[in-house]
Amino acid sequence: MVALYVPLFAVFITLPQPLNSEADIFLPGDLGSYLGIGVYAAILLTAPMLVFHLFHRRQWSDWPTTHPAGALLEFATSASALLLILFAVTGLDFLVRPERFAVRAWPAGAWLWFGLGLLMLLPQTFAEEALFKGYLMRVWGAAFPYRWPVALTITTGFTALHGVNTDFAADRAGAIVEFMLSGLVSFALYFRTGTLAAPTGVHFANNVYALLLVNREPGGMSQGTLLTYNDPVLAAGSSLLTTPDGLISIVGGNLMLAALLLWRRSPLCFVPQKQGQAIA
Repeated sequence: MVALYVPLFAVFITLPQPLNSEADIFLPGDLGSYLGIGVYAAILLTAPMLVFHLFHRRQWSDWPTTHPAGALLEFATSASALLLILFAVTGLDFLVRPERFAVRAWPAGAWLWFGLGLLMLLPQTFAEEALFKGYLMRVWGAAFPYRWPVALTITTGFTALHGVNTDFAADRAGAIVEFMLSGLVSFALYFRTGTLAAPTGVHFANNVYALLLVNREPGGMSQGTLLTYNDPVLAAGSSLLTTPDGLISIVGGNLMLAALLLWRRSPLCFVPQKQGQAIA
């Protein structure tokens, strides 16, 4: 699969700016900064789709398209659960420290750009879930039939690949903990449901919040958010893990998400699969 990715991304980096750049994600008024996410998603999906079908001769049995109605509900449920937590935390923060928030000045047609951003994030988040869970988990899990060690390895790799992002660099310790915890919760949803819909919903909600709703500075990646959050902890070069509210937000937020979607008494809990149907 690496042999396929090399020429595909070689083409990607030759595209005109900002189609091949993450430095200008979602810059309202600049169509290329939005379409670049879609191009990236198409490239990311191409290699695992071809290899899985042609080399492994397997079907994508865990793709949401196998049961569209149920997949849509799983996607909406998981996305809503994370957005509920994020909105609650942001709302409380705004009540206590409103001076940290600022409304961005958007050009004409702002909501059209916002809608285009939503549209581009759908294939982007699905493509990453399809690669890391739909492909790597299937293939590596078949070679090493202990799913949590494989999930931990894949989550570590996914976290490492984001190390070049500006938001990651602003707080590496906090980002590592956040990525690892959220990645393992996402894998738990994958094992529980047996499809990519629920993990994609969580991934989509997270990216919508970070790239279209609230841009945390310093280190923010998107110019297309509705709000900017100026964080004095990050501005001082410290980690969010060194503050009580930052620690609660990172660790507690993931625990709340797990409780909402995996705890059997939760109204949003996904029902465990029948014996023999769980993801290997």
